[in-house]
Order: sequence, then C-alpha cells, then structure tokens
Amino acid sequence: AISWWENLAAAGTSTILDATRRRHDQAEARMTKAEERAHRLVSVGLTLLAASFVVIGYVVRALAADGVSWTVWPFLALAGLTVLLLSLTVVQALGVDRVGFVQTADPAQAAPLESEDEQRRNLSVQEHRASQMANWTARNKVTEVLQARAWLTRGISALVLCGAVAAATWSLDRVDDDSDVPSS
Repeated sequence: AISWWENLAAAGTSTILDATRRRHDQAEARMTKAEERAHRLVSVGLTLLAASFVVIGYVVRALAADGVSWTVWPFLALAGLTVLLLSLTVVQALGVDRVGFVQTADPAQAAPLESEDEQRRNLSVQEHRASQMANWTARNKVTEVLQARAWLTRGISALVLCGAVAAATWSLDRVDDDSDVPSS
C-alpha cells in the first residue's frame, strides 16, 4: 500500500530519506535491546528453574524420609506451579530470538530512474516500507519480552510462596514429631 506522502514533491528530499532511515535504525536498535533483555531473562529463568528443582527435590526427599503426610500436598501443588511459570518464562523469552523480517532500501531499484529526485523518492519509499516492517518486528519482540518478564515475576512469587509453604510444612511435621515422643 502506498502512503499518502509518497506522491508529494517533498517525498524526494534528502530530509525525508534521512528521517525514514533514522526511524528504521531506531526500530532495529529496539529489536537488539529486546533480544539482549530476552537473553538475560532466559539466564535468570533457567537458573531459578534449576534452583526450584533442587529445592523441590530436597524438600520432597526430606518429607518422604519422615513419611508423607497431608502437609506435603500444598507444597507439591505450588512447586508444580512454580516450575510451570518459570518454564513459561524461558519459553517466552526464547521466542524473542526468532528471526525478524528486516530489509533495507535497495539502491539497484533506484539506479535506473533518471532524476536524482526520483531516485531519492524511490529510496525514501523503500526505506519507509522497511521501517514499517522493522517497527512491527520490534513491537512484537518488545511485547514478548514484557510477557516473559511478567511470567518471571509470577514464577518468583510462586517460588517464594513455595518456600513459605515448605517452611510451614517442615515446622508442622516437626511439631507432629515432637508430640509423638513420650515424656519421661
């Protein structure tokens, strides 16, 4: 689709060409920044996921050694939720690194044109279309990063809650053990 400004005489100016190139460059910079943030989220998410598995394994093993009681079920439900949320963080953050469609203006298309004004207009139109695609890709990548951050926040909250439930479970089991010991 041709934009309304492409038919104006001003579309062939170097100012318009420079502005569309800057817009394209800014979109590419946003994509790069989103990908960098996504890589950090993947690192944090995988680390917390590994820590979750270690804590879950330790607590389940400790509770199983004492005999499984009803108090372990809330912990297991929250542990499963924690693993799910942190897994979603990693998957969502990995999705940011998908290939984005980015193109630049092709001078070969403008070269056959006769006047410098027509060539600049052609390059401006190409650069404008490329910047629209780059902006669309950047918006999608930033949205994915924000969603991954939201999953990470939920996962950390579930992990903290899981730790609180594990501590409560452990203390309840210790109270039960202390009440079973006869006094002398």
